[in-house]
Amino acid sequence: MPLTIVQGDITRQKTDAIVNAANSALQAGGGVCGAIFAAAGYERLQSLCDEIGVCPTGQAVYTDGLDLCRYIIHTVGPVYQDGRHHEEEYLYSAYRSALKIADQLQLESVAFPLISSGIYGYPRDEAFRVAVEAIGDYLLNSDLDVRLVIYDDPSGYLKDRQKEIREQTVFSPPVSGSARRKMAQSHESLLGFLKKEYGESAGYFDEEPEEEPLSFLTDGSVLSAFGSAPVGIVPDGAAAQTPDFRVTADSFTTALLKIIDEKEMLDPDVYRRANLDRKLFSKIRSDEHYQPSRNTAIALTIALRLSLEEANELLEKAGYRIGHSNLADEIIRHCFLNHIYNIHEVNELLFVNGQKTLGYYGQ
Repeated sequence: MPLTIVQGDITRQKTDAIVNAANSALQAGGGVCGAIFAAAGYERLQSLCDEIGVCPTGQAVYTDGLDLCRYIIHTVGPVYQDGRHHEEEYLYSAYRSALKIADQLQLESVAFPLISSGIYGYPRDEAFRVAVEAIGDYLLNSDLDVRLVIYDDPSGYLKDRQKEIREQTVFSPPVSGSARRKMAQSHESLLGFLKKEYGESAGYFDEEPEEEPLSFLTDGSVLSAFGSAPVGIVPDGAAAQTPDFRVTADSFTTALLKIIDEKEMLDPDVYRRANLDRKLFSKIRSDEHYQPSRNTAIALTIALRLSLEEANELLEKAGYRIGHSNLADEIIRHCFLNHIYNIHEVNELLFVNGQKTLGYYGQ
């Protein structure tokens, strides 16, 4: 399942488990922790936690979910000092430890708050980045349905995140400093183009827009759906080395499966990189005449790492095309032309400019 981000109340999520941003003593606290204890019942939940005793920073334990859900997973994030005391490592580990427990318990779904971003003082934009990276990395090998729940106004996160589109790689070595600089320059060139073509209201640029572009958000509504399997940026010259997958089949599904076979890709590689649910992908695979939404079809072309020409050739089988007609298409074109095939990065560029992100919920 893909990672989705929602705005709402962690205690009201309909998932198998919810995650508590706990303290190492497993005592009722403030913020998210206090809200979960209050909703579950202070005395009952505290009694369960006391049986466990303590939980080290970066680790997780679980208790019965009482009246909230099947289980409550308690994970301890770091207190932020200055970013130089292994805070990111501990925070990453906190998410991963909780996810491991969810899989060990054979759960299908779990909801996280933004750990350490409250009274523990972790900068919100950095806490958000680590959360998406940790969950996304884990979902490369898991079909958990993971929900990241943001309680407060997300616009502050977005403005901070616009400053840096952080690349993640799976099949290539860690990104070098020069590659990061090149990515930053690519991002700046896109923002400059959008600002010129569409004006300040196209997204979060130098100043706040007059109207909130995310006013459609309501409690529990889907805020974003970052991909659960980052693919990384194709190295220079990769486009020239990629075979030209000419589409000759009659249907989108037949053409899609032909490309998957030619690229020798496994189904999980495809649907996780496209931020799609396994069941949805199975439906596409089993029906030669399945008509995907435009959102789903584009996500699949990104997962396959096609060129823009190849992507449009495949999309036309479903009646779609990436053109110049709107802001979202311009952003997606930019990503194809700059070999940005990490669905996380594509969705960040779309999201910070107020556009609909790619992934499962778009179907």
